[in-house]
Amino acid sequence: MHADRYSRLAEAWAPIFFKAYAPEFNKNTDSFNPVDHPVSLFFDGNEDLRDNSANIFRLSELQIKSALTHIPIYYSVIETESHFYINYFIYHALDMNLQSHAHDTENVWTIIKKNPKAVFGELVGHITNAHGHPMIYLKDSAKQSLWRAKVTGQWSTQFLFSMDRGAELHHLDSPIEYFEEGQVQRLIGFVASRTHAIYKFRSEAWLRGASYGAVYYPKNCQACSSDLKWTFPSTKAFGYEMVSWDNLMRSRNSNEQIFYHTAESAEVKSAAALPEFLVPGFDEELPKVNLFYQAGFKTPYRLNDPANVHRWFESSEESASVSKRYLYNPYRRRSLASKSIWSTW
Repeated sequence: MHADRYSRLAEAWAPIFFKAYAPEFNKNTDSFNPVDHPVSLFFDGNEDLRDNSANIFRLSELQIKSALTHIPIYYSVIETESHFYINYFIYHALDMNLQSHAHDTENVWTIIKKNPKAVFGELVGHITNAHGHPMIYLKDSAKQSLWRAKVTGQWSTQFLFSMDRGAELHHLDSPIEYFEEGQVQRLIGFVASRTHAIYKFRSEAWLRGASYGAVYYPKNCQACSSDLKWTFPSTKAFGYEMVSWDNLMRSRNSNEQIFYHTAESAEVKSAAALPEFLVPGFDEELPKVNLFYQAGFKTPYRLNDPANVHRWFESSEESASVSKRYLYNPYRRRSLASKSIWSTW
């Protein structure tokens, strides 16, 4: 079944995250930071997301132990004739930026080129999400410069760095760091405290104490665990579990306590429709967090149409090798090739 194949693919490329903690929220006795520790959408034992931003501060000792033991990273795989597009995203109950809001779902978009000589394909690169701005990290440095030039000027990275403590030290021009296993290179990312924007990771910045926090690695990667404990012995390490977002969508996409549909018609609000946002918190009139496949990364398209996002970044010559024919894409059921409303956000 394709689900098993996609699960193995997502596990093979799953990133490692060094997450900064805002010390003012850290509970020293149990290493649990309610703002910066990733949690399940249903960490509080119910499926009503509207109370998550309040309940994250009300957890019992047993619930905290569970949150520290069962850490989900959500993933989704879309396949074309030429590429796989894997989305990984981390959920936090609360974004504590200057304009705080319920829910936060920054993501890592991973582009894998099919290669018959490589079981899990060949890495093209990653685009990480920093408040909707694409932080582009590619294997080919020349291509990386071209892709970055296409979005430069739309939003100053200096503005991002003013919001994300420690991010500039990691994003500085330096080699992208990977954890390599055979033909696979796992991205090592840095996640800012309070805002959870994601950038590439720089070991030197972390080791000299530029940030305090923990490292999160995929549980299935035993080599990751042993290597991280050796290289970063003073950094708390957590293994995370891979959770299929596609399965979650299939089982719960009509639950109005989880998802918010913007369309008015009853037909679009039916269980067959795709929601566009996480439901707003109790103190919010409108939702502030769109789901990953509605993001556009400053392109004219959305990530539910990743082939066209990819082709937009590539040169005219290179784009010819990027197929637009989808072999699996559960997010194109209704007008999904339309231009993104988030492209200028």
